[in-house]
Amino acid sequence: MTPNSKLSLGLVLTASAGFVDAIAFLQLGGFFASFMSGNTTQLGVGLAGQPGVQGTVLVWFPAILIVLFFAGAFFGTLTVRACGRRGSLYVMASVVAILLLVGVLRREGALLVQPVLLLAAAMGAQNAAVQPIGAARLGVTYVTGTLFNAAADLACSLRGETPKWRWL
Repeated sequence: MTPNSKLSLGLVLTASAGFVDAIAFLQLGGFFASFMSGNTTQLGVGLAGQPGVQGTVLVWFPAILIVLFFAGAFFGTLTVRACGRRGSLYVMASVVAILLLVGVLRREGALLVQPVLLLAAAMGAQNAAVQPIGAARLGVTYVTGTLFNAAADLACSLRGETPKWRWL
């Protein structure tokens, strides 16, 4: 992949993550599929002591989204590393398949919560599809980038490519 095509793909992925997050935010009342900084903020609000059912949702829902994003980033990185040049293609095919599945589920009247959980994993995986261009990594925010880098380092350490505990 040439630097220009990586940049173009990165920009498309960044825009798609924003689109997916806008839908998730509007439909879920302030939760995100790819913006993990927003979910950690919501988690903090929940942990601060909101009582009752609402407080439980404010803790568990963002925590689940964060874990699924991490899992998507982890498995996306494993795929890219294990499959060489075609790894990014496989990851992006999986992301597109999940986006299409969510569209079908939504059209058929499924609750939005389950599809958004799938989107969080897909958004984590898509970060693995575009490797950095020089020192630049597109589509990564501070907390989201930290989670992605930890998942990528864990995947690489399991493959023996980096030190065992680097991901921590």
